Amino acid sequence: VDIIVDNPGFELVTDLALADHLVASGVAREIRFQLKSHPTFVSDALEKDLMETIETYAALDESTYPFAKKAGQRWKSYIDNKSWTCHENSFWVQGAAMWEMPDKLSKDLNANCDLAFVKGDANYRRLLGDRYW
Repeated sequence: VDIIVDNPGFELVTDLALADHLVASGVAREIRFQLKSHPTFVSDALEKDLMETIETYAALDESTYPFAKKAGQRWKSYIDNKSWTCHENSFWVQGAAMWEMPDKLSKDLNANCDLAFVKGDANYRRLLGDRYW
């Protein structure tokens, strides 16, 4: 399962919660986070944002945030055991339509992705070809 990540902050936390559920429930063995290689907009999520979010949750005070801390520790274990992997690509910050995806990325997704969660207004528009913003 691939999650095309859009924004850091609360939206990224919900991506992590979804990925957690998919792995913990056995629906997916591996989650691949497709992240942006650099920010085009201030709200673009990079691998470092994902890793910092996981580290922040894992380091929370257990007496104050017991469930969030346990989630962070679980998320960290998924990264450590490679159930979750991060993949940055400059395609996610460009204005090309999804059908104009570079061959290398397209082949990777075709070979390794059975289901993709595509989020964000720009990605939605890229799926439809409505890129004139």
